[in-house]
Amino acid sequence: LGGKSGEAIVLDFQRKAIALFLDAYKDKQISAHLVIVCKPTQSSPAATVEAVILDTTSDWTEGTKLGNTAAEGEVTFSAPQFGGKPWTNAEGKAVADFRELFYDKDYDKFRTLVNSHTLQIGPDDKGKPVKLELDAKFLESFAHGPTCKGLILCTRGDVMADFSSREQSGQVPTLVLTVGDKK
Repeated sequence: LGGKSGEAIVLDFQRKAIALFLDAYKDKQISAHLVIVCKPTQSSPAATVEAVILDTTSDWTEGTKLGNTAAEGEVTFSAPQFGGKPWTNAEGKAVADFRELFYDKDYDKFRTLVNSHTLQIGPDDKGKPVKLELDAKFLESFAHGPTCKGLILCTRGDVMADFSSREQSGQVPTLVLTVGDKK
């Protein structure tokens, strides 16, 4: 992404189903973690991965190919759908690019909800599943937020981290929800 910002990866799950699940067990403790498979870190032996909410009024369309140029209508850095209108923030205002949805103007501080837990990854994690715990406030915003359109995994500085996507068989990102005791 450049500047003080590192890498950003957008993920989404069936938020309506997650919201129904949370509502059905609202009197119980729910724990959540994201399971993702690491690819090698780049330009640094280790990386700190943070998760933030993607707050936007733009509907985005995930690509169907791995490592190829976006086709018409697929998400890009500049637009939620290639060939379409630019990204818009949570208030519906157009922004220059994807970074402005979650970073301040200096690309230094997050301007959207940040998960309180981070994930440390390094060279030994290549090809392995790792877990990022999601806090209750983050999970609630992810499931019920009126302008939430997913979550973003990101690093800072020159550090780049990558994870397997749904196109890699057997390495699909998974969100695990566990029902615990009464609140």
